Amino acid sequence: MNRYIKKVEWCAARHLYLAVPLKDNLQVYCIDYMPYEELPIVGLASLEVSDNVEKGVRIWKSELSMTLPSRPSVPDVPMSFRLTAVDGTIYLMGLSDRPHPVVTVKDNHPAATSGKCACAMTAVLNGPLPALMQCS
Repeated sequence: MNRYIKKVEWCAARHLYLAVPLKDNLQVYCIDYMPYEELPIVGLASLEVSDNVEKGVRIWKSELSMTLPSRPSVPDVPMSFRLTAVDGTIYLMGLSDRPHPVVTVKDNHPAATSGKCACAMTAVLNGPLPALMQCS
């Protein structure tokens, strides 16, 4: 499943202790207010969700890729992402319990002066749950 994301927000995963995952239909119930901070993405971000079975256990992989205008300061605490797709669907990637998304940031400084200087940020979540659709 590949989704295009128009808005990316993040907060410390510890704030999502009241989120209740509904494992049968891959949704999560969460209260509306959380201290999310919006990331200034350039264009659209991409969320790719895939799964495979290892030793009889289904493992989900959710990968969020985005371009940022400058390098963000990645906190030392586990983070959770709230993603708004172009169709208005809201996804949560990472909850208060482990596993948490692993965030990597790569600077892009091209040799040519006409190239784009930007930051590529990737968050990968591997575990028993994928990025979950938020239900209200």
